[in-house]
Amino acid sequence: MTRVLFVGPRLATGGTERHLLQILPELGAAGFGAHLHVLERGGELEAELLDRGIDIDGPPAGLPKARRAFAMITSLVRRIRRLQPDIVHCFLPEPTMLGLVAALLAGHRNVIISRRSLAIYRQANSWLGRLELFLNGFAKAYLGNSQAVVAELIAECGQADRVGLIYNGVAAPDIARAEARAKLRKASGFGAQDFVIVKVANLIAYKGHRDLLEALSGIEDNLPKNWGVVFIGDASGYGEELRHHAAALGLEGRCRFLGVRRDAVELMAGADLFVLASHQEGFSNALVEAMGLGLPIVATAVGGNCDAVRDGQSGLLVPVADAAALGEAIRLLATDDQRALAFGAAARERAGSLFSKDEMMARYMNLYRRHGAIGQLTLNSILLGGRTEPLS
Repeated sequence: MTRVLFVGPRLATGGTERHLLQILPELGAAGFGAHLHVLERGGELEAELLDRGIDIDGPPAGLPKARRAFAMITSLVRRIRRLQPDIVHCFLPEPTMLGLVAALLAGHRNVIISRRSLAIYRQANSWLGRLELFLNGFAKAYLGNSQAVVAELIAECGQADRVGLIYNGVAAPDIARAEARAKLRKASGFGAQDFVIVKVANLIAYKGHRDLLEALSGIEDNLPKNWGVVFIGDASGYGEELRHHAAALGLEGRCRFLGVRRDAVELMAGADLFVLASHQEGFSNALVEAMGLGLPIVATAVGGNCDAVRDGQSGLLVPVADAAALGEAIRLLATDDQRALAFGAAARERAGSLFSKDEMMARYMNLYRRHGAIGQLTLNSILLGGRTEPLS
């Protein structure tokens, strides 16, 4: 049995956390030893993973950052030595840096790192960025979740044969649209016939919520008479600023902020249009989920959005931070039912063929079963298990 020790963040409600919640039980059910070490215990999703048989360890919640880092490294060194995993697989920058330090101290060299966003975050702290680059050099292999992230990893490590691509995969949900429409409108307070736009992303500046508000302000009179926008995601910190901005634009009555919702996919299924206006994006789970639901899509042409959406066929891509272009794309799909339906159908087909949960899990399992071939074969050939790359 191949034993994989995953190293990741506190299990809150972000995309990486949901990704781990998705893949670890599947690996366990397939006969792999899947274990998890987190940056901090007590996240909202932790109980669900424990209930599904995944053992979790890590520092207790509430420690100061320096103490937490020390506790993370020391506890992870002990766990690596005790568990003797075949692979240590790290996700997100801070857990990855601490995980690499712990692996080095424990004498473990089979470390894989997964990057799920472009490294724009390094601009905020150049010395931490340099430290991350140094530590990443000790990894055995590198995974990205979009072509843009893969290209960045290749440029950093200079070893294209050790870099591979695993897209986020989702199981196409079977949700009755009429029931979902009723549920979303009940949760948001919009009317049964109102045209509802949905954006699912934590309220962080780079996710482009402000751009969306400004875009909607510019086309307010060109949308269906009764319309509204629903924001689903963690609103702590930035949410109040967005509410004030919506009020300043005269959109207060058009906006609903629902916060974190475990039923986000069910609510999203009841929308008429999905918008993702991020300034940067590795690969958005919510975007692929919206595609799987058959929603028409408007997204910014950045990162993994460009892999997911075929512009003009399964959605519309617009420049980053361009409120006018974003507004025009929204107006076009909100007022052209036939085009919106065609885009939604194409999006659902594309999600099912390229971004399925089964394809994602097959790549992970190929990687773990054949990890000994890393360095002898290209990583993508290992991930594909001898198959040819699906058409993009």
